[in-house]
Amino acid sequence: MKEPVVTERSGPSLIWLIPLLTALIGAWLIVRTLTDQGPLVTITFRTAEGIEIDKTRVKYKNLSIGVVESVSFSHDFSRVEVRARLNKDAAQFLRRDTRFWVVRPTLSARGISGLGTLLSGSYIEIEPGHMFQAHDLLSDARYLWHGAHNFILLDPNICPVHVFRLRRHLRTENDFDYFM
Repeated sequence: MKEPVVTERSGPSLIWLIPLLTALIGAWLIVRTLTDQGPLVTITFRTAEGIEIDKTRVKYKNLSIGVVESVSFSHDFSRVEVRARLNKDAAQFLRRDTRFWVVRPTLSARGISGLGTLLSGSYIEIEPGHMFQAHDLLSDARYLWHGAHNFILLDPNICPVHVFRLRRHLRTENDFDYFM
């Protein structure tokens, strides 16, 4: 009968690949989560009536674009600060003059509004600030301007002058976007 031959392996065991692979997948998930997050906005209201953490949605044109993450008092306790995380692609709606308000059921002399919130709960509606289309009449280039401050490059070697026609961004009652 032959004696068994015992050989020692050199290097680490293959079993160590499992924790290494798990750590790599975990790190990738953390990086992906952090890079896919949208902006965190702080909105102030007089009261937190109808606002619930992780339940109250932020909507634009009845599409959910974010959710409330926290609610706290302002430093002087006169207002409520709501922090909401928006979707990554909703960052384009945030401008200096963007307006937010809470939609809840309301009964007034003008009628009833917000009936849809009876079943779904209150939500925060967003109205992006004003946008203008700047049409350069010399180069035929078109730009969308947001807010009060925009950048114009005047370079004598590239484009020494611009002549712009500004168009105000409008909404119709059917929410069709066009420029006038």
